[in-house]
Order: sequence, then structure tokens, then C-alpha cells
Amino acid sequence: MPVQFVCQQCRKRLSVSHRKQGAVVNCPNCGQPNVVPEEAHGEFIGLAAFSAIGAARLREVRAELVAQRAEGLERASLTHALQAMVDRGSAVTAVEIHKGWMEIESFDDYRRAWREVQT
Repeated sequence: MPVQFVCQQCRKRLSVSHRKQGAVVNCPNCGQPNVVPEEAHGEFIGLAAFSAIGAARLREVRAELVAQRAEGLERASLTHALQAMVDRGSAVTAVEIHKGWMEIESFDDYRRAWREVQT
């Protein structure tokens, strides 16, 4: 059975073999690397906290990518840098959020969330 998920960059729905669970696959539409979600331990939501050591490591990895003129760096997001840190052996930990979170992936979701916050 295929695993289906949404590209974190372009929001295109992707479908891959269940054998690729936990693997990183590039979106055929935009090239963004995505972790096949069945083995992911968290999802980046746009918030991050770094220790002083982690922030220094992030700056080092970014400088390394700039020096290498890494492909796609001009479009790179924080998730690219985090993945580069993981690839180089840095520990990155997801913090679970159990309450008070809304998934907003479309304008309709935004409208629904706005109504809920206004009441």
C-alpha cells in the first residue's frame, strides 16, 4: 500500500511505496526533500528553539552550504538546514504539542481557525 503525504514546500500530494517509510524523497514537482511521514517523529511547524551550541552549529552548516554553493540554497528553508545538521550527525529533537494547535493548509482552514479564535 502506498504512503501518501503532502510536500512541505509546494503542498503537492505525493505517493510513494510503503518500503520508503522513513526515507527522504525529493518532490517531483519542486525538488524539496521530504521525510516519508510514517517514520517521522515530528513535523516542523515554523517554530524552533536552539541551544547556544545548536545555534552555532546551524550557522556553521549554513556557512558550509554557502561555501559549497549547495544546489537550491537560494530557495532553502530552515528545514533544509535542519536536515543538513541531521545529515552531519547533530541531534535534532521534535517537541510534541498536544493541545492548542490548528493545522492550516488552505484558505478555508484559515477562515475556520479565524472563526474559532474570534469566539
